[in-house]
Amino acid sequence: MSLPMVIVCERDSRWTPELQRQYDAELIRVRRCTAISEIEGVLTPAIDAVVVLALDEALADGLRFLDRLHQGSNDVPVVVVGSAAAESLEWVVRESGAKAFVPDTTTGPQLAQICQQLLRSSTNETYTPPL
Repeated sequence: MSLPMVIVCERDSRWTPELQRQYDAELIRVRRCTAISEIEGVLTPAIDAVVVLALDEALADGLRFLDRLHQGSNDVPVVVVGSAAAESLEWVVRESGAKAFVPDTTTGPQLAQICQQLLRSSTNETYTPPL
């Protein structure tokens, strides 16, 4: 059985190294993708994964990806990280299938905790970060 994976889609390497610092590499693997198309190549039904999507990088592509994932058979949870400017799109992102929307001011430990909870969740219910 393969390790659970956090797949981070971001142009600039911000969240990938932060999540790698947060997780034991022998328990959870963190993989960086620089394009949405790379995510779809990594996801397989055999992988227990969470996708972290930096929405501001490619807004339209990100929303299309969420729609495809939501309408398909792959039920991988997606955590969207967005700037203050993208916060107005939170409801659109959630309606498109994201399990969580967090501001880009979220800390590495907070994001790691959200991802870990989603990996553990058997029902993959929508996660709402505490205020």
